Amino acid sequence: MPRKPREKTTTPGALIHVICRFVDGRFIDDQDRRRYLVFLGEALKRSDWKLISYAVMSSHVHLALIAGETA
Repeated sequence: MPRKPREKTTTPGALIHVICRFVDGRFIDDQDRRRYLVFLGEALKRSDWKLISYAVMSSHVHLALIAGETA
């Protein structure tokens, strides 16, 4: 049975856990991992969300974020 959809709004200050799985199931190499982190850093600079921890795994990424005012 599928889970119910999550709410579409996020309360500012809420702790959010994001999991992102990769299309082919893995990063190609360490250069791709570094590139991902650069892109993530650039995105966070344009946002009022705060990254408090991350884990870059071989097949997916975990992010722990504090939600900002903007979605």
